[in-house]
Amino acid sequence: MTLKTFTVFIILGTCAIGIVAIPSKVKDDVQHTLTCGGEMRPPRDDFLQDVLSFGLHTKTGDTGITATCMSKYAANRVYNTTHHEINGTGIATLNSNCNVLVLTYFTGENIENSQGFSMVYTSISGSNELISGTSKHYVVNSAEGDLRHPLSVKEQYSNLELSTFVFAPVENAYSPNTKTVIRYVLDDLEHWCSDFLDVLKFHPATTWTLSHRACNETIYERFESDDMIMVVFISDASVTGHGFHLIHSHEPKSLSDCSYK
Repeated sequence: MTLKTFTVFIILGTCAIGIVAIPSKVKDDVQHTLTCGGEMRPPRDDFLQDVLSFGLHTKTGDTGITATCMSKYAANRVYNTTHHEINGTGIATLNSNCNVLVLTYFTGENIENSQGFSMVYTSISGSNELISGTSKHYVVNSAEGDLRHPLSVKEQYSNLELSTFVFAPVENAYSPNTKTVIRYVLDDLEHWCSDFLDVLKFHPATTWTLSHRACNETIYERFESDDMIMVVFISDASVTGHGFHLIHSHEPKSLSDCSYK
C-alpha cells in the first residue's frame, strides 16, 4: 500500500529524441529520468511515443499515464489542448500538431503489482514559428513559493509565448487533508485580454480540465485543487508587459471543502 502519487514531465520539440523511465521495482521511490539526445531544434509539430511496460497496470480514474498535447495554430492566441490515455505498450501516435507535450503519470493507493514503464519519444516534422523560443516550462512540487514570470521585474515577457507552470503536491504525494493553492497577482499584461492565463486542474477521473481564465482585467484571483494545477500562459504577436506572480502553497482543507475541486 502506498500514497497516491503524481509525476509530470514537460517535453518540448527542442529535444529530438528522449527517454522517460519510471522505476521497474515498486520499492523504488517514484522518480523519473529524462534524457535528451540530438541537436537542439525549434519547437516541432509532432511526437511519436514508444511505450515499454515493465508490468504497469493501469486503471481508469486511478492509475495511468495521460499525454497532453498543446498546439498553437495562429499568432492571435489560438491554441488547442487534447488528451490521450496511454494504457498499453507499443507506438502511441499523438496529434499531427503537438508543440508541447505534457506527460502525467498518476498512481492510486495500491500499486503493489505495478512495476513501472519506459517510454521513448521522438519529435518529428517541422518547426512552429508561432511559439517563441523563450517560452518557459516549470514543474513545482515545493511546499510554497512565489514564481514570477518573467523572473525579473525589469524584464517583459515575449510575444508568441506558450509557457506552462505545473504545481504538484509536495514531493508529488497526494495528501487527503491538503489542497494546492495558487494566488495569481497581476503585474502587467496586454489589454483586452490579448495575453492571458488558462488555469487547468487535474483529477485522475477527468484528466486536465479548464477551470478559469485570467488576463489584464483580473488583478488578483485564487485557485485551488485537491490534486494538481497547471497554468498555461499565451501571448499574441504584439505588445508585451511585465507579467504576473503565481504564489503557490499547500494548505489544510477546511470542513467546507469538497472532496474534489
